[in-house]
Amino acid sequence: VVFLVLVGEHGLVAHDDVELFRVEGFGELEIAVLVGEMRQQIGNGEHGFVFVFAEADADGDAAMQAGSRTMTQYVRFAQVRDALAARGARFISLVHRSASLGPHVRIGAGSLVAQNAVVSADAVVGRHACIFQNTVVGHDARVGDFAHVYALCALGGGVTLGAGAVVYPGARIVPRRAVGAGAVVGIGAVVLVNVRAGETVFGNPAKPVEVE
Repeated sequence: VVFLVLVGEHGLVAHDDVELFRVEGFGELEIAVLVGEMRQQIGNGEHGFVFVFAEADADGDAAMQAGSRTMTQYVRFAQVRDALAARGARFISLVHRSASLGPHVRIGAGSLVAQNAVVSADAVVGRHACIFQNTVVGHDARVGDFAHVYALCALGGGVTLGAGAVVYPGARIVPRRAVGAGAVVGIGAVVLVNVRAGETVFGNPAKPVEVE
């Protein structure tokens, strides 16, 4: 059994393959049991927490959610992780069998590499990070702890994502650029210059925007 920790303001989006469990003392924190073919990767009788993940808004509009993941939220994620560890949780990582990992790739404890993702040579994915479907992480890239890179994104070689940064679907980041901790890259954005910590950027080329 693999445990998936989710944090969010709108409750969990129901899925046929997920069972939900309340965790006392964490408000909206839920624990879901992730089942399906990934379960086969850790074998029967294995148990462990996978990663901390904040689900999208109930209406699915990720753009409206941009800017909500700040360093404050990252700190909350880290606190949840530490609390679970204190309870004896063991963190594992999942790499889907259709994903491709290059030589010398390192995947941190509690992280997920989803279907058809590509993580190229010498890239490093931190703890409790998520690389979603059909995303490419270039060679020598660095993905920080609790960072999320959604589907159909491309991170060029040598890109650095800070802790808790979020890259929404279809975004592109050119090689050797840095996205700071807690920053948000909006849907379809093309990042040509560095993004400061906590900043939200949209567009092509990506530019800072204010999000209320």
